[in-house]
Amino acid sequence: RSPVKLPIAYIAGYLDADGSISASLTLNKRSLKNRSCLQFSVNIAGQNAEVLGEIMETLECGEIRAYVTAGYKSSGAYRYDVPTSDIERVLNLLIPFLRLKRTQAEVVLAMLKTRSRGSHRVSDEIMELRQQLTATLQRLNGQDSEAYRKKWVNSVEPSSTLVRKWEAI
Repeated sequence: RSPVKLPIAYIAGYLDADGSISASLTLNKRSLKNRSCLQFSVNIAGQNAEVLGEIMETLECGEIRAYVTAGYKSSGAYRYDVPTSDIERVLNLLIPFLRLKRTQAEVVLAMLKTRSRGSHRVSDEIMELRQQLTATLQRLNGQDSEAYRKKWVNSVEPSSTLVRKWEAI
């Protein structure tokens, strides 16, 4: 079976709809000043493991995990994770096609540029930039998901141009 190559725009749409782009900054307060650790995450959730597998094959990286219930049975939902080592390459590939999560991708790419090899010690300016970018990303991702959902769900106006038939659901 030959590997499926999905259009990159399709994968970007999937990420926009059912994905997550995040980062965290851990400050080491016990040891030397200006030491920190950056962690990044890019993943797509879905119920169709086959499509997630095709995304994984197309991007040539990652792994798929099944969400499980308390009884260790599959819940029917899956998550495709992009490895940290491939996040920069994958985001650069997807960013021209992202609409909803483009800014999050840009913030993570900016954070990746602040990484230093070896020592985690950085200048005051880099530390401040990392903190600002982390705060921006948290705000963009709607740290308080309840408030985020309430804001967007209640702010949507019905479209008279797209909807042809209205019915209770």
